[in-house]
Amino acid sequence: MLKYIGMIIDSKRISENLDINYNPDLRSYIEDIIDFLDILETKVTGKIKKEYSKDGDILTLDLHIESSLILACAITMLEVPYFLEFDTTLVFGPNLENSDYILTREINLDEIVFAQIYMEKPYSVLHPSVDKENY
Repeated sequence: MLKYIGMIIDSKRISENLDINYNPDLRSYIEDIIDFLDILETKVTGKIKKEYSKDGDILTLDLHIESSLILACAITMLEVPYFLEFDTTLVFGPNLENSDYILTREINLDEIVFAQIYMEKPYSVLHPSVDKENY
């Protein structure tokens, strides 16, 4: 059986704009994160644009991310379904002055997508059974 290693972008092979449309399996990223109980489904769509500059190549990823999460209630630790949907633009370039990430030959898009989901999810969620007036 082959192990899923994620979507790897070879930045040297991209010569024009590309469309992205894939469903990563991000479950392996949440194994040690206590408030993430599960990631049921994630859909990533968008575009990769490559530009050339005197300082080096620049890749811009315009992404739309949708993810169905199961988060832990901050009080009871019960499961709380949470749907997350957002747009993000990420720039990979020769330096961090004008980029979010340094452009390397291989970009593991799954890692990048998971990091974006982690930053966008709420800090805490409450299960509907929790009396919010007490907290």
